[in-house]
Formats: sequence, structure tokens, C-alpha cells
Amino acid sequence: MTWNLYGLLVCLLLPTLAQAEIYQWRDEHGRLQFSDEPPDKKPAETVTLKPASGYSPPQVHRQVGKDVIRDSMRRSPRSDASKASIKAFRAASTRRAASAKASKESSCRRYRDSYRTSGVRPSRTASGVKAQRDHKRYLRGKIKEYCH
Repeated sequence: MTWNLYGLLVCLLLPTLAQAEIYQWRDEHGRLQFSDEPPDKKPAETVTLKPASGYSPPQVHRQVGKDVIRDSMRRSPRSDASKASIKAFRAASTRRAASAKASKESSCRRYRDSYRTSGVRPSRTASGVKAQRDHKRYLRGKIKEYCH
């Protein structure tokens, strides 16, 4: 009987131990300090903490043995105007993607043609050879960028 009484007393006192206050103050160097005990000879503020987790699961109602999520969590049916605007947005997006692809293919063809025709006339100077080599390297980089 006495053990049950001690157990009940411990269960009633444990929550009070877990609710310690937190104090905040600035020390002599201006640094912000936190502790569960107030400082000696210095004014301190008590700090209230927000809950550790911001997640709250959706409320679930039991109905004839099945879990049913609250109606506010369900999607509402879209209006005809909303559906039309979504279709228009998707069509415009598809046109932009097709235009970008055509532009990329055109650039690819242009850089490949330029690469094929560069260096047809060999240069006789060392600086001309270096310039042709650098130009070919530049064109190879552009081909990798637009063709792959």
C-alpha cells in the first residue's frame, strides 16, 4: 500500500520538475547568457519557449471503422475558368519549351557547320595557328553546350 502511495506521489511531482524556468541576461562582457537559475546581483528575464515541433497531423475522424480525413483537407473541385487558365498556362509552357528546343538545335547546327569549315585555309604564322586552335576549342565547347 505504501509503495502505491509513493508511486502516485512521484507521478504527481514529476511534471513540476520538468517545467523549469529559463532565465536570460547579459554578462559583464555583453554576451547573452541562458540558465535555469537566475544570476546573482543581475536582473534577468524569464524566457518562454515555443513548442519544439511545428507539425500537427491532420485531424482524422472515425466513421464506421474507416479513417476519414476532415473535409477541409480534401481538394475542392476546380471551376471551369480555373481549368481554362491551367490549360492556357500549360499550352504556353509547351510552346516556350518547343521554341527553346528549336533555338538550341539551330545553335547546334550553326556551331557544327562553323567547326567543319574552320581551319580550311591553313595559317602560316604561329599566332594564326594558335588562334585557329583556340577558335576550334571554343567551338567544341559550344557544341558540347548546345548539342549534348
